[in-house]
Amino acid sequence: MSRRARILVLFILLLAVSVTVLVNRLQVSSDISMFLPQGANWPQRVLVEELRKGANGRLILIGLKGGQDSQRLAVSRQLTNVLRQSDQFVYVNNGSGSLPKQERELLYRYRYLLSQ
Repeated sequence: MSRRARILVLFILLLAVSVTVLVNRLQVSSDISMFLPQGANWPQRVLVEELRKGANGRLILIGLKGGQDSQRLAVSRQLTNVLRQSDQFVYVNNGSGSLPKQERELLYRYRYLLSQ
């Protein structure tokens, strides 16, 4: 084997090892709170923790594009119904300003605790 071929094989082997190490150690995160400061005081730390592990960390927003307004409206309503029937979502809202009765009662029951 010529010197040039050995260098090429060594380079390819080194590249393969590097890619293997990179794939095994790479950690991909969609946690946007890692771009926030750690928080100097207690309220800031609570805010960052809520962004990491609170309800906002599990919020999914969906936007529909294309077609006519009436088509998007129909698809939006169908999607809302399918997601509500699914057991994978706790709460599905399609832009209405009102909460379901159960949620309103829960907020009313704990309104004084929430206002503190």
